This record gives sequence, C-alpha cells and structure tokens, in this order.
Amino acid sequence: MLINRIWMFYKLSDFLISLLLIVNGNKGENLMSNSIKDIFDKQSLIKDINEREKIILDYQNRGILDRNSAIKKIQELRIADKDVASVTALKLATFSVPFTQATNKQLVEELIMQRNILQTKLVKSS
Repeated sequence: MLINRIWMFYKLSDFLISLLLIVNGNKGENLMSNSIKDIFDKQSLIKDINEREKIILDYQNRGILDRNSAIKKIQELRIADKDVASVTALKLATFSVPFTQATNKQLVEELIMQRNILQTKLVKSS
C-alpha cells in the first residue's frame, strides 16, 4: 500500500514537471533553459528521495536491507551532493565506522539523514 502511494507520488511529480515545462515554455528561450534545469534538478531530488525511502521502508517494515544497494546509495550521494558531503564530513569527524562493519541500523540512519537533507533541498527549491 505504501509502495503504491510512493509510486503514485512519483508519477504525479512526473506529470507536474511536464506541466510546468509546457507552461514555462511560452515565456522565452532563456527562461525555458533555466526552467528545464530547475525541473531536472527537482526531478533528480525526487528520484533520490524515493530511492532512499524505498530502502528505508523495506528495512523498517520488513526487516530487509540490501546492504550493497544501501552502501552504494550512501557513497553516490556523498560524492555527488555538496550538502550531504559537508554534513557527512562533520559527522565522520566525531564518529566513523567502515561500511563493512556498520550495522544495518547505522546504514539506514545514514540513508534517513540523506533523505532529510534532500527533502529540505526540495522544499527550498519550490
């Protein structure tokens, strides 16, 4: 049921982004270019949030964690997102555990932190 809601949210966001693209397309080429970048950035944030949310919910609801997938998502965002990298650097300065030794709970907590940062960025960009 929750997965269906997430999927519906994702499809709705696709529709809304397409609609914004059409509406802003009539306001000039430069605005269109900026709008496309903004839309792409928001779509990327939504995708990253949804990917992390799925992993988090699988763990919280069913106790299932694909460790390799979780670690890959964590590492990708640490490299790609400067805000996540900054928060992670501060966090690692006080406490650090190698991924191979991290518990499932620690990995999920990292994903939750990343999801929260991404959600904040999404709200700020709206």
